[in-house]
Amino acid sequence: MRELSKAQGLTGLYNQAGQLIQAPHVQLAGLSTVALTTGTFPADGDDSWWTNLEASIRRARDGGNVRGPPVPAARPPIDTSLGAPVEPC
Repeated sequence: MRELSKAQGLTGLYNQAGQLIQAPHVQLAGLSTVALTTGTFPADGDDSWWTNLEASIRRARDGGNVRGPPVPAARPPIDTSLGAPVEPC
């Protein structure tokens, strides 16, 4: 599974000491909890991903979690030069 994940740009979840945690869960390579909680989100998420992210942040804030990331003002654009054009669903 690790080889398949890596081939898709995913990585295991590691703690600050570099130890693998929560196997077999994976995430996008290069993500960090610190970056996400300060509102630095990965580019190239599609509309479905962005809608779910925004809804999750709003649910957390409605539940009283004020330490979560800010609600994003707008979705970053998808860089279509990296692959096939994005077709609307």
